[in-house]
Amino acid sequence: MRKLKRFFSREEGMAMATVVMMTGVLTILSIVLIDQVTSETTRAGTAVKNDAVYQAAEAGINDYVAKLTEDPQFYDHYVAKGESTRLGSNGATVAHSTSTTPSVWPAGLRWSYASKDWWFAGAGNAAGNSTSLRGYAYNLMISPPSEALGTSYVDIVSTGCKVVDQNATPLQCDSKLAKRAIEIRVRRSTPADFQYMIDYDPTKYDPVCYGSTLYGKVYSTHDICFNPSGESYGDLMAEDTVSGISGSRLHSPARIYDRTHPDIGTVIRNHPITFASLGDPSLDLKRSAALNSPSTDFEDSSANAWRINFSSNGNFQVWKCVFPSGSPDPASSQPYCGPDVTLTSATTLPKSNGSTISTVSVTGNPEAFPTGGGTIYIGPSSSRTDTVTYQSRSGNTLNQVACPSTCGSSTRLHGAGETVSMISTGITWSWPYFNGPIPSNGAIYTGQDTIISWPSSISGYSSTSHDGSPSSMVNGRLTVATAGDMIIGGDVHYASEAATDGIGGPDDDVLGLIAKGNIWLPKYAPTNLWWRAATMSITGIWSDYNCTNRGAYRGNSSTMTFVGTSAFTNPSGCMQYGSGSSSSGYNIDGVSRIADDGSAGAAVPSYAQYDALKFLFPPWFPVINGMETTVLFHEVAPDTMPTAVPAG
Repeated sequence: MRKLKRFFSREEGMAMATVVMMTGVLTILSIVLIDQVTSETTRAGTAVKNDAVYQAAEAGINDYVAKLTEDPQFYDHYVAKGESTRLGSNGATVAHSTSTTPSVWPAGLRWSYASKDWWFAGAGNAAGNSTSLRGYAYNLMISPPSEALGTSYVDIVSTGCKVVDQNATPLQCDSKLAKRAIEIRVRRSTPADFQYMIDYDPTKYDPVCYGSTLYGKVYSTHDICFNPSGESYGDLMAEDTVSGISGSRLHSPARIYDRTHPDIGTVIRNHPITFASLGDPSLDLKRSAALNSPSTDFEDSSANAWRINFSSNGNFQVWKCVFPSGSPDPASSQPYCGPDVTLTSATTLPKSNGSTISTVSVTGNPEAFPTGGGTIYIGPSSSRTDTVTYQSRSGNTLNQVACPSTCGSSTRLHGAGETVSMISTGITWSWPYFNGPIPSNGAIYTGQDTIISWPSSISGYSSTSHDGSPSSMVNGRLTVATAGDMIIGGDVHYASEAATDGIGGPDDDVLGLIAKGNIWLPKYAPTNLWWRAATMSITGIWSDYNCTNRGAYRGNSSTMTFVGTSAFTNPSGCMQYGSGSSSSGYNIDGVSRIADDGSAGAAVPSYAQYDALKFLFPPWFPVINGMETTVLFHEVAPDTMPTAVPAG
C-alpha cells in the first residue's frame, strides 16, 4: 500500500503531458483562426469583386447617358458598344461594333434582343464616352419611348460582370461570380415639350398676348399675357408674371408658375431657359448632315433657296431654286425650282417688232411656269438663247408668245427638243437635286433659305390631303435646319396619320424645323394651310409674311392649322393685321394651333390623335439643361431585359 501511495505521489512526466496537451489546443486554435482569417479574406475579396461588378453596370449606365447628352436619340441612330445584338422587326440583325465607331441603326425600326451576347470593357477614351474597366465589362439593353407601351422615357438595363480574359474577343464572363444589373429610365426635355417657348428681350418687344385657346405648356423668360378671349389647358410658366387669365379660362389641372404664384423653380430646376443656354443646334445638324453618305448638307451660294418635299415611302427630295433675276425674298416670291421643258416641235419665233405667235407647245412638266405668263428662255440655237414672253399657259401650251428684244429684225427658228427655261442658262444641275431616304441620323441642313412643301402639286412626288390639297408626307424622324429662313410653302402631314392625310400605322413620325432666321408662312402659301412640325427660330420671327409686311388679306374663308410647337426670340409675329378690307394675312378666326402631345384631346376629342411629341422629339433638338428626369433607378435581377417595343 505504501508503495502504491509513493507511485501516485510521484510527478515525473506531468510537465511533458501538459505541454503536449497545450500544444494540441494551441494548434487547434491556430487552425481555427487561420480558417477564420482566410474565410474573411475570401468574403472581403468576393465583396470587392461584387462591388466592382456593380460599378461596371453603373459605368454602362453612365456611358450611355453621356451619349444621350450628345445625341438625345442615340438609340435610334446607333447600336452602342456592349449592346446586345438587335433583332430588327424587319428581320435585320445588327451587332455591337468591334471598331472604334458604333454600328449604325436604321431610324424608326423597332427591335428586340435574344440574349446578353456582347460585353464591353471600355476603351478609356473620354471623347467616346467610354470608361476603362480593368477585368470587368458591361452589357446594355435599350428600349426607346413608345406610344404602344405608353412610355415617354428611354429604358436602359446595364449588366456588369467579371471577365475571364480582358484581352479576349469576344469577352466572356466569369461564371464563378454573379452578374449584377441596374435599370434606369430617363426622360429628356427639349423646346418641343412646350407648345410655346419664348425667350425675348423686354426692352425691344412686348410679350405675346394670347387671344385663342392654348392646349400645351407655355414658357417665357419674361411675361405671358392673355386677352379676354384666351384660355389655356396647359401649365403657364413665366419668369416674371402671367396675367389676364384665371378662373374657368384656366382649365384644371393647368396651373400658373411665376413670381407671384407657386415658384417656377418647382417645375423647372435650372431656369431661366435662354436660347443662349441651348447653344446653336443648327451647328450640330450641319456636322451630322455632312457625315451622311451621300451628304445631306446642302450649301450652294448660287442657290436662292432649297425646296424640300417628303414622300410617304420614307424618301425626301431637294430642289435647288433660283430667281431669273435679282434676289427677292423667297418668302415673298416663288423662286424657279424647275423642271425645264423642251419644244415639242420646230418653232419660228417672231421678229422683235411687237408681233406674236399664238401658241408654242412644250414637252415635259411645265408646272414651274406661271399660268399667268412671264419671261422664258428658249435655246440655245446656233449658240444663242432668245428671251421670250408669253401671256398665259394652258397645260403644255404657252399662249401669245413674243420675242421683244433678242430676235432682232428677222424671225428665228428653234428646233424640236431645245430647252425652254425660266432662267437664261437653263437648269444645269440634277432635277431633283437629291432624292433618297431620310438619313438614319435624321439630320438635314441647308446653307440658304429653305422652302418646306409647295402650294401646287410636284408631279411624281407630292401626296394629297383629305381636301385634295397637295401635301408633303413625312415618313420617318428628322430635323431640317437652315442658316437662313424656314418657309412653309404648302401642307405637311405625317404618314402615320389616318388616310387620306396619311397611310396609317404607328405614331412614329416627327419633323423638326430649325431656322437661324425667321419662320415664314409666305405670300404664296395656300389659302387653307395645314402643317405639322416642331419648330424653332433661333434669332427671328414666327409669322405670316403678309401680316408682318402688311400684304394681302387671304380672305374670310382662309384657314391655317398648325399641329406642333413653336420656340422663338422675336414675339412680334402675327396671323392677321387690321380688320375688314384693310386686313393682312389669314383670317384669325380660321387659325388653329394644336399641341402635338395629346393634351388638346381634353378640349377637342378629335385632337387626341395628335400626340407624336408625347413620346418622341425631333432628332438634334437641343436638350434643356437641368430638365433630364430620371424616372427610375434601381438594381434588378441579372437576367432582366427591358420590354421590347412592338413592331409597327
